[in-house]
Amino acid sequence: MALAHAEQQAATCLAFSPDGKKLAIGTQIGEVAILNLESRTVEGRWHTEKWAVFGITWTPDSRDVVAACANGLLKRFCADCGSLRTTFDTWEADGTPNQNLGGHADRNLWDAFVTRDGSTMLTGGWNGTTRLWNLTTGKMTQAFPDVERSTQGVKFTPDERHIVTNGLMSDSAIVRTADTFKVRARLDAKGRDIAVHPDGQLIAAATVHEVYLFRLNLSDPSDEQTTEYQELVDQVADPDEQVHTTATKKLKSIGLPADSILEQASRNAEGEALVRIKQIQAEIESPMPIATLSGHSSELRQV
Repeated sequence: MALAHAEQQAATCLAFSPDGKKLAIGTQIGEVAILNLESRTVEGRWHTEKWAVFGITWTPDSRDVVAACANGLLKRFCADCGSLRTTFDTWEADGTPNQNLGGHADRNLWDAFVTRDGSTMLTGGWNGTTRLWNLTTGKMTQAFPDVERSTQGVKFTPDERHIVTNGLMSDSAIVRTADTFKVRARLDAKGRDIAVHPDGQLIAAATVHEVYLFRLNLSDPSDEQTTEYQELVDQVADPDEQVHTTATKKLKSIGLPADSILEQASRNAEGEALVRIKQIQAEIESPMPIATLSGHSSELRQV
């Protein structure tokens, strides 16, 4: 064991600083402890209020910590001195009065993730939505309440071109583009967390007792590939069974890079061709997992 650290109350979440020198610890009693990994001492302990800290993250420069709290607020602290820089308020963002000063389940926040340039924060919570915030002003810039509920795991892909989210009461884990917010994939898993591999192609989505691994190609096709995919889509409409069956199999193996071509084709297709295109779209937008990690005896909270 390299290091052991005990908190007075339950430690609920952990995050290493990007420079690898410190560990931020959130607790059940609403504290954030900053552990210096070299000296193995707590060099700071900051109070968010009395509500539990369920999610914690750092700004890319390792200077600040953001705590996601059970009272519907996110607090951005200076990691060195503990001064409060910004408060992000889901009650205010929704125009909803906080009648009970942060009841546990009505505005729980569970997770937060900051982009590499330090400009944008992605959050999820039991408040019924995934949110994007301006990290400097503290203002919410986007929310997705209609398609996501009780979001508890949020991530950007490594290239930050896609947002990946998971929620215990959602219909599925969701992958959407970060610029247009278009949903590109729905993964058949719903639970408390989600993780993205550094290569951006493997996504681990937790359910209550299992973790499913999905492989997704989220890259944009080249001009040459776009031409190839268009030819395959045209062949899907071919009356010859061997031709359209072969084209269908190829498009399914290509996966999401062909989704925009298929979407365009679906607007003009009709009859049997439209049915085939819709079937291909449904399969590539909801891929089957490539592996299942099971055998957990209790509820999964993090992956």
